Amino acid sequence: MTELVEHKRSKLEPFVWFVLTFGVYLALASPTFYKTDGPDLFWLFDEHRQHPWHLGYLPLFRVWHWLLHLFSEDVSLMRVGTSFSALGMALGIAAFVSGLQRLGISAGRRDTAAIMLAVSPGALLFATVVELHAPLMAMAGIAFWWTTVQVQRPSWAGMLMLGVLTHGCFVMHSSGLLLPGWLLPFFLARRLPVVRRDWLLVALAGAVHALLWFALPRLFPSYYGVHADLAAAFAKETSINRPQSIDYAPEIFVQEWLLPLMPVSVLCFAAALRRELRAELLAFVLGLVPFLYLCVRQLVHEPENGAYLLPMTMPAVLLAVQALRPRVTVTAAIVGAMVALLSLGSVVPFYRELDDGALGRRLVHNLDAAAQQRPFLALFGTHREMSAGYEALVRWAGPSVAPTRSFLYIRETAAKSRSDYVRSNEGAGIVSGLQGLIASQVVVLVPERTRSYLADPGAFMRAEKATAEVPPDMAGPQLLRDLEAAFTWVAVGDGADGDLRVYRLQPK
Repeated sequence: MTELVEHKRSKLEPFVWFVLTFGVYLALASPTFYKTDGPDLFWLFDEHRQHPWHLGYLPLFRVWHWLLHLFSEDVSLMRVGTSFSALGMALGIAAFVSGLQRLGISAGRRDTAAIMLAVSPGALLFATVVELHAPLMAMAGIAFWWTTVQVQRPSWAGMLMLGVLTHGCFVMHSSGLLLPGWLLPFFLARRLPVVRRDWLLVALAGAVHALLWFALPRLFPSYYGVHADLAAAFAKETSINRPQSIDYAPEIFVQEWLLPLMPVSVLCFAAALRRELRAELLAFVLGLVPFLYLCVRQLVHEPENGAYLLPMTMPAVLLAVQALRPRVTVTAAIVGAMVALLSLGSVVPFYRELDDGALGRRLVHNLDAAAQQRPFLALFGTHREMSAGYEALVRWAGPSVAPTRSFLYIRETAAKSRSDYVRSNEGAGIVSGLQGLIASQVVVLVPERTRSYLADPGAFMRAEKATAEVPPDMAGPQLLRDLEAAFTWVAVGDGADGDLRVYRLQPK
């Protein structure tokens, strides 16, 4: 009877953890963006474009968007994005639990491990905001689960499939390229004593991963974006205007691993005290080092709260629950949950001046007031305006319903070179398009902040990110002159709202 109950539990356990974590993450979903990736992703989605680096996110996001549309025509795009993150993290946790079952981890330790992973500060943050990293956890969890299947019953076909799955991690987020650095040594650590066939199987999986990474971008360059040209990709990666010296490794270790992923980031090293876990600990360290180096290359003076190291919390949790007594790990899980919940409010609203979205809602209120119940199009120039647009202005109502409140993000046009802008006569096209909208009774509105952005795009780009690449002689000032020449800018309100004041454009 006990065996039957345990069998039923093991069958349902991953599904139960998926439902629980998915529900918790949905309940805690943030109404505001975390940094600028979220609004950029929505803009790429709206423009029907592909992300140049992280290739799998938007195609799968479009599928999720379509699925939600089958059930409701009144789901905000913000809700689609946060639920997609919740889905990715919950799937990753379910796959992780299934892998622990394969490894023979006891039921009590599995529960503790699932809780420690689910409520760790990094997981709770990225599962509740619009970001790239939680969906990667789904692929990383599946790759981990398949690795545990191979630990039990290794095969040539199975290890070939592991190489395919790790390539899928890379497709979801380019940092997934590094996952074999942990998974393959982990396979060997769990196969001790290792025989010649195990080494050959690892070589096969690694070779498939490397071959797909090298060959597929050349076979499908339009899909693989910057990865289709490795030289150009590496050149772009080295031109981010931030230090990239290995001297920053200790700082990055603290900034991206030790502090944001507490307490798991510390407890995992207790495995060094257990002889039987040292090989697995070595595999973890071998996997962690490349991710840390990636952070050195990308994140010096640009904290990301453990985003790039999130997949490595899986082996860290596994080491902790094996090395420590349940009482310690359960206490750690509770502490981690408290830290995570307390930190959410301080790290999620990237634009501190938005005061948790209040100013964004005021901007939308001013736009509504200026439109006077008529359909309107707002021109937005900065991430702050675009964030407010997606958070409080635009509601997704399905393809059959015409939007009555929308915005046009003109940052890309304003940031291009003035010579290209003038040569293509783009200004005349923009002015003509806006005049046509106004003739069809659509109100065209411009916030004060967007007007200031057009006058000096570089200042706003540096304010958003101190290390931003600012092209010389941008088209923003010329676009502003074209708009001022063609339209009268009618200020709405008394100006007390500062850069939240709105202008209504009227043809001269």
